[in-house]
Amino acid sequence: MKKRIVTISRQFGSGGHSIARAAAEKMGIAFYDGQLITEVARQSGLSEEFIRENEEYASHTNSFLYQLAMSTSGTYGFPSVYQKLYEAQTKVIEEIAEREPCIIVGRCADYILRNREDALHVFIHADNEHRSVHILEKYGPTDKTTDQRIKDKDSRR
Repeated sequence: MKKRIVTISRQFGSGGHSIARAAAEKMGIAFYDGQLITEVARQSGLSEEFIRENEEYASHTNSFLYQLAMSTSGTYGFPSVYQKLYEAQTKVIEEIAEREPCIIVGRCADYILRNREDALHVFIHADNEHRSVHILEKYGPTDKTTDQRIKDKDSRR
């Protein structure tokens, strides 16, 4: 079966976003990354800021996936906010995958689409030297060293 969907998971600073965008342009297919947050926010009623914070900056013990796994239901049988977020994200990603060939970066798309035979799942990584250079070029210097930034982001993802 021909692969219509490509999911890209990546290490911080590996260049995965840039690689995914270039591949989508070369293949002439849609590219989805940050704009998924807007659609998930629209469908869930949660703020984009909340979604970004819980995707990118949550530690493993309070990430939305961890919370989803640990709470089968929220308070008094109502879905937890993390369940609502995961369900909205799943719905958006599945709708996109049904609608058109595309490349989807992050957002647990590899897990959400794991059973699709028309999906190819790719993980992009790089050595820390490359990652450090890429982080400085893309995000600029901060008060933390690039090694600290890598270690921090890796532990949060």
